[in-house]
Amino acid sequence: MEPEGTRPAWWDVTGAPYLGALSELYHENSKIRPSARGFVIRSEVLEVMTEGYKRYENVSRTQLPPVSDRLDAPIGQTMLRRRSLRDFSGGAVSLETLSGLLRFSYGRQDGAITRIVPSAGGLFPLELYPVIIRCTNTVPGVYHYDVRGHRLESVPGAGSLELLDDAIFAVDVVQRCSVVIVITGLFGRTKIKYGERGYRFALLEAGHVAQNLCLAAVAMDLAACPIGGFVDDQIHSVLDIDGVDEAALYAVAIGTLPDSGV
Repeated sequence: MEPEGTRPAWWDVTGAPYLGALSELYHENSKIRPSARGFVIRSEVLEVMTEGYKRYENVSRTQLPPVSDRLDAPIGQTMLRRRSLRDFSGGAVSLETLSGLLRFSYGRQDGAITRIVPSAGGLFPLELYPVIIRCTNTVPGVYHYDVRGHRLESVPGAGSLELLDDAIFAVDVVQRCSVVIVITGLFGRTKIKYGERGYRFALLEAGHVAQNLCLAAVAMDLAACPIGGFVDDQIHSVLDIDGVDEAALYAVAIGTLPDSGV
């Protein structure tokens, strides 16, 4: 262990011992070398490409309303208007609005198994969990987005919404937003083909999804705030996931703007 005076600035933030540049070790071990002969497409990989969906059995489900294939806001204006906003009004979003947010962030493309974000090898390792706080005609709680059926699934064993306050550092955001959409990674889906590189690909894909969520929120006149500061294992308890095979990568809090009628 390093002497007290040489600890890095992030020591007190992470609460972890300083073991050296572990990130650099991972970066080196996940590089693609010129000597590589390519990634093998095994039968297991092909199965993941067509059946890479998480499903809950014997749970209550809510069918999400159909979504138009277009948003009214021009893409250029939407991109320029994007801001990380925390000034939520504390109002509720509609189920139709939530349906659009999920559809335009990680939904399937019409008539295809692919989604609306790029994914290494078409393996789509991410899952979305809308933690609903205020949504009309929907009971607050923790849900999983069943992308294949475009519906919400209640999560058995999920933690209480109060745990979310402790898990996310920006408590004021959680208390006034309408929904927090947590993005998780099932790393085996990409590692089965890409090995250690697959973890990098999952992180990149989470960024694509979060940006889609933010842009869709702007187009719907909502406020959105990406959240990377959270206590990992407490988020895992809220979602009832193990934090190893599946772990939280990112989250986006979304809510109504002050004086908004959404």
